[in-house]
Amino acid sequence: MSGPSIPSGFIAIFVIFAIIGVGSAIYRMSLARRIARGAGLNENDAAATTFLTPNGLDATYLAASLHGRAQAPAGAAGRSTEDRLRELQGLRDSGLVTAQEYDARRTAILDQV
Repeated sequence: MSGPSIPSGFIAIFVIFAIIGVGSAIYRMSLARRIARGAGLNENDAAATTFLTPNGLDATYLAASLHGRAQAPAGAAGRSTEDRLRELQGLRDSGLVTAQEYDARRTAILDQV
């Protein structure tokens, strides 16, 4: 006498879910590696974080975004040095920055040229 058997439909559903799970993990890790590569971060760390933590892909995206901002000077994106100096002068004329803050920021802007 044989014991109870597992229905073939259950086995098919289990296999389908296993394939979807493995495929999803592979896709998420490759996406994390691509995001990390584009931001100049370590691809292996991004893939490991994505695989080992529930919000790893979100963390990789956030790290890439923050890394990109750290590389570019704040407020410099798409604006000329002349525009930035004009804006700084306007802030000084309006009394929004002190003379010392103006001098320090002006020097920082000119050092980027």
